[in-house]
Amino acid sequence: MSTQKKSRRKPNRKQTTAYPLNTPLPRPEFLAILQAADEIIAAGGRTLLAKILKGSKEKKLLELGLDHTPAYGFYRELTMEQTLEKVDVLIEAGYLKTELSGKLPLIEFTVYGWTVRRERRAEELLREWENWLDQGITPVSMEYLKDRNRDDSDVPVQNPVFRCPEIHSFFTAMAAHRVQEGTG
Repeated sequence: MSTQKKSRRKPNRKQTTAYPLNTPLPRPEFLAILQAADEIIAAGGRTLLAKILKGSKEKKLLELGLDHTPAYGFYRELTMEQTLEKVDVLIEAGYLKTELSGKLPLIEFTVYGWTVRRERRAEELLREWENWLDQGITPVSMEYLKDRNRDDSDVPVQNPVFRCPEIHSFFTAMAAHRVQEGTG
C-alpha cells in the first residue's frame, strides 16, 4: 500500500486542430457559454453545459426547463465534441472550473467568470425591468433574485445588481408608478 499523495491534475482534454484551447473565443460565444453555465452552476457538469449550448432534446434537460435558457441551441450547428471544446476553452482560460461534488465534477464560475457574468446579468435584468415598465407591469416580488449571488469570496457582498445607478433609477421609477396607481 502506497503512502504517496495523489496529484491533483487537470483532466486530460484532447487538443484538436479544429479549435486550439489557447485561442480566445469571440465575445458572443464567450458570453453565451457563461450565460448557459449560470443556469447550472454547482448543479451540472461540462457535458450538461455543452448539451444546453448544443440544443439537446434529452429528456432530463427538457424536464429541468433548460431548453428555455437564452443560450439554448447557441451551437446547434456544431457537433457535441466541438461544443465541448468551446466549453473547455473557457475552463482553460480560467473563467469556469470544475469542482468535485462527491464523484461528480460540477461547473462553477471562477472569480473572473463571475465578474463578467454578473455585469452581463445586471444588464439583462435592467432590460427586463425596463420592458416591465414599458408594458405597465408591476412585479409583485423580486424573490427570484435572492439566489443570484455567485460571489466566491467568504465576505458577504451586496448583490452587484443593486449598486448600478440605472437599477436604482428603475426602482425609483417603479415606486413612482405605484404611487400614481395608488398601490404604493
